[in-house]
Amino acid sequence: MKVEIEINNSPQAAARYVTWAWSPCRIRVTDPAGITGTSVTVGLSQTALAGGGSIRFASTATGAGSATHSLSVPRDGTSVSFFIRGFSASTADPGVQITARRTGATAAVGRVVPDDLTQPVDVRKADADRLDR
Repeated sequence: MKVEIEINNSPQAAARYVTWAWSPCRIRVTDPAGITGTSVTVGLSQTALAGGGSIRFASTATGAGSATHSLSVPRDGTSVSFFIRGFSASTADPGVQITARRTGATAAVGRVVPDDLTQPVDVRKADADRLDR
């Protein structure tokens, strides 16, 4: 099983920058091997890289969010929406790595097009019409 995660609803590397505001994201199954039902539960977690910040996940663009998130993702490849926002700023690029794992498994199933198993993002401070760095 493999899933694809898009930050700011885009597969482009330039879209992997987030600020304190909620950013729309989506996840979908790209290889359903090993999924026996119509959906699979996937857990999203984060790891700060060198100079990294932190993010929060949520199902809707409201509230404080949480450091991890669990989603039911359809086997048929239909995308499921979620949101992330910066919680503490990164001083490096990328600063945070998002990893998707099937619930109960240790191996990562998330991927960035084309082959990586994790989704790196960078948390930037927003200041009016520009980014601070």
